[in-house]
Amino acid sequence: MCGIIGYVGSREAGPLLLEGLQRLEYRGYDSAGFAVLDGDGDLHLKKHVGKLSNLVAALEGVFPPGTTGLAHTRWATHGRPSDDNAHPHQDCGGDVAVVHNADQKSVDEIGSEVVRLADAARNRRLSPEDASGQTFTVSNIGAVGGGFGTPIIPLGTSAILSVGRADPKPVVDDGEIVAARVFPLSLSYDHRLIDGAEGRSFMADLIETLERP
Repeated sequence: MCGIIGYVGSREAGPLLLEGLQRLEYRGYDSAGFAVLDGDGDLHLKKHVGKLSNLVAALEGVFPPGTTGLAHTRWATHGRPSDDNAHPHQDCGGDVAVVHNADQKSVDEIGSEVVRLADAARNRRLSPEDASGQTFTVSNIGAVGGGFGTPIIPLGTSAILSVGRADPKPVVDDGEIVAARVFPLSLSYDHRLIDGAEGRSFMADLIETLERP
């Protein structure tokens, strides 16, 4: 079972996050790490496979500066235990690309725009317009073996959909237990804008569309 702790305040986050991880050791884990946001907006990531003592040794008593951070202990339910698979994760460049006016585009047009934005992000050619103005975020944690989770809503957006990796699971089909690929979807939304019924209705419509396109 994993453990997560966050801190936002006036004190240095690193030592507090480490103390939080130590208090969560009883839950069991195979790797641990934390991310701290400094005053310039840069994210500093420290993580290590194995016991928390390995992370402490790697720090050598030096914590990244910053008063905002997140820490996580993790069991390897997807992917082997390693420094790369330890949490928290970040993307390769820290950019979020935006498909503008998606409600006015066809599925093919959205697909073409995603391909263009992905190519621009890989080559560090995203324009300011390409990375701003979003209202809904899709996070592909399946690319790193992720499953179900609780995605955090990015600032300025109304909701985020986390898409995990489809893996074979035992399911009941017509009274029989069979193997089928299960596609993990996790939705978080701002309750000031979206109530529970609307969020659940969206997920039901999305699942039906994916099952019967």
